[in-house]
Amino acid sequence: MAAGLNEAFGTKMTANHISQMTNALEPTLREWEKKPLPAGIQYLYLDALYLTVKRQECGVKQALLVAIGVDGQLKRHFLGFLLGDRESEASWTALVEDLLKRGLDRQALRMVVSDAHGGILAAVKNRLGVTHQLCVVHKMKNVRFRVAWKDQKAFMADFKAVYWAASREEALVALGSLKAKWSKTYPKAMEMTGENFEAYTRFFGEDPKFWLIPRSSNLIGQGPFF
Repeated sequence: MAAGLNEAFGTKMTANHISQMTNALEPTLREWEKKPLPAGIQYLYLDALYLTVKRQECGVKQALLVAIGVDGQLKRHFLGFLLGDRESEASWTALVEDLLKRGLDRQALRMVVSDAHGGILAAVKNRLGVTHQLCVVHKMKNVRFRVAWKDQKAFMADFKAVYWAASREEALVALGSLKAKWSKTYPKAMEMTGENFEAYTRFFGEDPKFWLIPRSSNLIGQGPFF
């Protein structure tokens, strides 16, 4: 972390400097955590980042649970986060309940987008009860690991013809072509590609301008946020 700050500020950042900056920012952060959420959030994107956190002079991997909202004008809003030892139903439920307490409107919310982690699935079902779209890019990354490097470019082009199709009907046709071409060579990859197809293609029922959300590789790293 210090190395990144050194580069950003063009000066030598010591552990003491970083502690001073953290202490100065903490009141602002705590105030932000209580801030009411913007109205009109239609799509909620949930994901986790795994970070190394310093605990008693040791680096410990912890899960940073993140919630990003998208409104009807496609503006992205960073809504909240929770740092914990791991992803679990309890931790995801705590984050969702915090969002609801701060004004997340179930009536306006059309869809939640996430990977297939059981903790997220349970929290969304029990606390939000809205359509749950599984993230296409998470599936794509998992499938890629099942394909030999020499075939990845061709296979993933065919994969994208399915989940980046112009309609659900075209996606089904492309899926049939993909199976015919690759099933014998990569049966496991093909099984994963077609698995739970409905849950990965619910976005086709939404306005096409919102299709980027489940197809995005990293909404967390994209901006701007409002």
